[in-house]
Amino acid sequence: MQIDPKLIRDEYRREVQAFLDMLKTRCGQFRIDYMAAYTDVPWDKQIRELLQRTSRR
Repeated sequence: MQIDPKLIRDEYRREVQAFLDMLKTRCGQFRIDYMAAYTDVPWDKQIRELLQRTSRR
């Protein structure tokens, strides 16, 4: 089966965004810090930012 990516791109993006929104909401309900991590940013920088953000409480 072949699918033209242009035909499903918008729906895929909506579904991914809905999932991320749900994940953020659930994390908030359980007082869990949510942070998106990116593969093009060094992991130690991301962890440092998370720790700085959570230590301000």
